[in-house]
Amino acid sequence: MIATMLSYALPGLVIRSAGTHAAVGQPWHPLTFEVLAESGYHVRGRAVQLRKPHVRDAKLILTAEAMHRGVVAAMDDSARDRTYTLIEAARLLRDVPARDGIGPAPLALHLALALRMRPAEFNDDLADPLLGELSDFRACLRRARRAVDGLLPALGDQKRP
Repeated sequence: MIATMLSYALPGLVIRSAGTHAAVGQPWHPLTFEVLAESGYHVRGRAVQLRKPHVRDAKLILTAEAMHRGVVAAMDDSARDRTYTLIEAARLLRDVPARDGIGPAPLALHLALALRMRPAEFNDDLADPLLGELSDFRACLRRARRAVDGLLPALGDQKRP
């Protein structure tokens, strides 16, 4: 859901999605497609497993949960200052605003500095709706969208579906 929203809003950026424990090649959950379509996002996708080259090449990595962030950092220690949960990134940007349009790499640096300035323990996980009902997928999308909306100005020119 996160990658879909970012891809729609920032068509000039390369946005990729991969799972830390993905069932490679499997279609995304049908309720994911349903809630995305309800919000004007018309996509199809299959699971991709996150690999070291993905991590190494990414300028900014946004995860759903802190556990995913840990998996990314374990793959490549240099990714530690480029990897945040989506909710964490939005919270840090609210606390320490960045200039509009700075882009992914400078935003990752800004977030790293913001985290050092305001270290705190928060539950910044985006609850996985996988075993839930349609209402859980809708709630996940709403929470993710609020966080994505908070990041868009710093990431660059944007469009909405």
